[in-house]
Amino acid sequence: MSTEATLEEWKKLYELAKEFKKRKPWLQLANLDIMELKLDGEETAYLTVLGDGGEIFGFSLYVGDDALNKLRMIACQEELAIDTQLVLYEQDCINMTIGGRDDLDEEQYELIRALRERFRGNGWIYFKRFEPGMYPVNLNKKEVEICTKYLQLFLDKTKEKRFIEPIEPEDLLIENVHVTDESLKHNLKNAPSCNETWELDFYPMFNNIAEHEEYEKPIVVGVCLIAKHDDGERRGYKTITPREYQKQVMQTFADSILKYGKPNKIVVQNRLLEAMIKDICEICSIEIGFAVAEFCWQEMKNLERHLEEPSGMLSELLRNIDVSAFAEEMTEEEMEQKFKEAMRKAMANMKNEGSD
Repeated sequence: MSTEATLEEWKKLYELAKEFKKRKPWLQLANLDIMELKLDGEETAYLTVLGDGGEIFGFSLYVGDDALNKLRMIACQEELAIDTQLVLYEQDCINMTIGGRDDLDEEQYELIRALRERFRGNGWIYFKRFEPGMYPVNLNKKEVEICTKYLQLFLDKTKEKRFIEPIEPEDLLIENVHVTDESLKHNLKNAPSCNETWELDFYPMFNNIAEHEEYEKPIVVGVCLIAKHDDGERRGYKTITPREYQKQVMQTFADSILKYGKPNKIVVQNRLLEAMIKDICEICSIEIGFAVAEFCWQEMKNLERHLEEPSGMLSELLRNIDVSAFAEEMTEEEMEQKFKEAMRKAMANMKNEGSD
């Protein structure tokens, strides 16, 4: 379990954040002017100032080379046709934002009250931690300490700093996912051909946030969908959790091949998705094409809208609650568990709607 920062530690960070706000560095720096920050004995960090577009003000702090690669994804998003949802899903940074009171959650508001800070209008300062596949949450003690150190360095006018070179699409490091199971390789290679063209997409559902026993923080549930490219008939579907999600997408593709046969061609939108299935395509001699997976995208948007409809969610939830169970005497924990089980069933039913 993570440890909470003390009020004194938060106070120090907020003092620096107010100085950042006072200086308005977005008037001199663009969103993709990336400053390199080095501290002795620490990983190199990279800070980008937000605000040159006149809408979102603050900064994003990326610590380490792996995090820097996530920042590269933002810079290359348009050129590589990477969906905004996937870019957000991949982010690994600490964000400081200057916004309105309505942008804050209750925990952030109570923290500001405890610090006796006074903000008005669109001048409220708050922090969020973004991790790949996780719902953004408030900072813990370690993250407050990290942000304080690097923000202090950024604001220190006596320390020399440099900006890294502008990011190009070829700078983004994308690793292919490999099939390591020899038995699976054999089965894929010898699967019959189905003479079809498929499309594949992965879509993070930011309105589907879940608690999961394997994760300390709430996760963003993702969906991998495979369909025929000519008529949208489904060929694969799986809900995806954050840890090694690329391997889960690869496995979904493999399972579809073993069930339906090898397609002649698979269509994906970008190189990130290509990297998840490229090894299988080489094993099976499947051509890879690049285009928008229209049927997959539309089905995912329909699912997203369905999840946002209270009536749809409520009806599914009520269908899956064993009402008679609540007539029994049970503890609060047992009652909560019953509701969680009903919610999981409701979500599964809604996602699988129309799969038959």
